[in-house]
Amino acid sequence: MYNCKDEMMLFKHTLLKQPKEKLPKLNFIHAPTLPYSILSFWFRAGSRFEPATKAGLAHLLEHLLMKRSIKFPDPIARTKKLEGKGILYNAFTSQDLVYFYTLQDSRNLIHGFNYLIEGVTKPFIKKESVSSEKKVVFNEIKQSTNNQITQL
Repeated sequence: MYNCKDEMMLFKHTLLKQPKEKLPKLNFIHAPTLPYSILSFWFRAGSRFEPATKAGLAHLLEHLLMKRSIKFPDPIARTKKLEGKGILYNAFTSQDLVYFYTLQDSRNLIHGFNYLIEGVTKPFIKKESVSSEKKVVFNEIKQSTNNQITQL
């Protein structure tokens, strides 16, 4: 049991975790006094592990897993269903990992968990989605590179 002191609140929580070398990893922090919950799923993947000829592959995987699943082959219907339950979801890719997460009202923890697991274990990947998401990923990489240059 840990105490987390924020400027605004103090709460007790339990962090259930696996050893660092065990990936993929699902993290769950149980904080019963908070009105929301966050679930996250990590894969060891990213640009550090990609050959130059396959740069962006982990980022593409992130996009494809977030877009559709077998249960929700329509990404718009999937988003509406989640938003209707107050579940926020997102993902990002770094040099070392691909990270997916959901944030939801504590009462919707199971729905968030089901969404997260469904997305990463039962994706529905359409051939045309690969092509369109490649363009999105290349644009994001290009935009990120441009931002890094302007920040120097």
